[in-house]
Amino acid sequence: MSRRHSLDEHIQVANQHSQYNSNESALEDASIEEYHPTLPDGSIPIDQTRRRSSRRGSVLDIGGANSIKNFASSLRRSVNYLNASAEATSEFIVQSPISLSVSPLYNSTQDHNYGTTETSCASHEPGILITTPSGNEFDPVLIKKSPSLTNKTPLRRHQNSVDETTPLWDNKFTKNDQIVLTDENQNCIVVSLKSTPVQTTFNAINTLIGLGILSIPLGLHCAGWIFGIIGFTLSAISTKYTAMLLARIQKEHPNLRSYQEIGMAAYGEKAGVFIFAVFGMDLFGAAVIMVLLFSDSFNAIFDEVSPFYFKLFICSLLLLLNFLPLRILSISSLMGIICTTITFLVIFVAGIVKADSPGSLTSPMPTNLLPESWIDLFFSFGLFLAPWGGHAAFPEIYMDQAHPESYKTCMNTAFSFSYTIDLATGCLGFLMFGFLIDDEVTKNILTTGGYPSWIAKVIILMMGLLPISKLPLVCRPIITAVDGFTGAHRSMLRQSLNKLAISGAIFGISVLVTSFGKVMSLLGAAICFTVCITFPVLFYINIFDQQLSYKDNTILYSVVAVSVLCSVLGAVAVLVK
Repeated sequence: MSRRHSLDEHIQVANQHSQYNSNESALEDASIEEYHPTLPDGSIPIDQTRRRSSRRGSVLDIGGANSIKNFASSLRRSVNYLNASAEATSEFIVQSPISLSVSPLYNSTQDHNYGTTETSCASHEPGILITTPSGNEFDPVLIKKSPSLTNKTPLRRHQNSVDETTPLWDNKFTKNDQIVLTDENQNCIVVSLKSTPVQTTFNAINTLIGLGILSIPLGLHCAGWIFGIIGFTLSAISTKYTAMLLARIQKEHPNLRSYQEIGMAAYGEKAGVFIFAVFGMDLFGAAVIMVLLFSDSFNAIFDEVSPFYFKLFICSLLLLLNFLPLRILSISSLMGIICTTITFLVIFVAGIVKADSPGSLTSPMPTNLLPESWIDLFFSFGLFLAPWGGHAAFPEIYMDQAHPESYKTCMNTAFSFSYTIDLATGCLGFLMFGFLIDDEVTKNILTTGGYPSWIAKVIILMMGLLPISKLPLVCRPIITAVDGFTGAHRSMLRQSLNKLAISGAIFGISVLVTSFGKVMSLLGAAICFTVCITFPVLFYINIFDQQLSYKDNTILYSVVAVSVLCSVLGAVAVLVK
């Protein structure tokens, strides 16, 4: 009974954290500070020229709910989750809740699952209608918007100012909720905050596909074909299973909108700080990996230049990129999927066009069925789990859906696609280079002769764009947290010094630790096993304790035990190897 009471208290604290997090982002999205009233009565004049031009179609709008523009909107929301979590963690203060809410004043016949609509509203001022608690009643409050809105203006023309950084989930929203925008003619335009099933699948793939794909050939070499394919398949199955466990928790407790809040609901507020600390280490390690990838790739071509200077260059560029707004940086996250897919295709083409080994698929190198040593087998554990480290984002992706009932299908598709691309890349690289495989298969291609010159150029371009596009996004949550802990939000000088310190720390670690494969394996073993398997199962056990049978508990605790064992063995192997 006492445990049940403690769990209820933890969930209440997590809900408060969720509400605070959503409110801060929602008010920021409302752009109060950007409102510049131009008329004495506070109304916003409509630009007639802009009204006419805004009606024109765009190729980005083709496809309706699944248009490229809506994909970009959904993607930007999905990459903002940890930045908001970091800010709320460093400044967690429970305040009076203020949340965006659906206006009860409008009426529309259109399906509001997603897309845009125009509605007729009751009379009120132009702006965004929200509600704030006042005793037991809700009073209407209007937040003025600087973009001009009219009853004829398509909503998609205003998405950049409204929904791309709107929190993925507000605890007052149902799956069909929207924000209602009004103009001076008392007309409403509805902003959808949800992703279609296709967008949900896309966001999940974007989360899963990453730099870990480059080390899978090394993992297959360390584990051998038999244990390698079995191990990688089990990694995909287990992480997909734990992703669904998180979804079950959120279905039971819809107010828990992030991984951190689920942890707080299970183990209390202090758990949220610990979980974010783990994420911080993961993000910092990922940043170091990207710097190593950049320097290794360019050094393979320009071997007369020390990797030190390439690391210095990318970290200096990172310092400049860290000053750009997140809404601009998040646009580049799509580049990750594009670069990874192109890299896979280039590896395949490189293996086909080369007739002799090493580096050829028509004349493959000798490979091994079994691992050469136990240390090699344990070393592969982290390499196989590293590509599946997307669990921090999955709760936000789940809450961002217009149709939660399709989540299982979306995850099946995302994991199947990622599994196919990852394993295919691993098999191609292992067949092409066998025992000569390096910690990055792209490095092998760059240092092996006999390929057309364009292959090296494309790989260099992809390996340059990947870190540049992802590094600022990876570092932003760390910067936000450090700014919060140091009280730098009101001081531009402190913020600049924090950005300099973080870029300098990443540079320093990348100079000291030079093995891409070791860092990737250590992150996979020490962090990914913990975040992707151990924590989700423990959360599920604690939250559903009263509903689980003895058999269920036995199975779940066995999964935790195996995960912890693999994590320890993998980390030790990295240190020993």
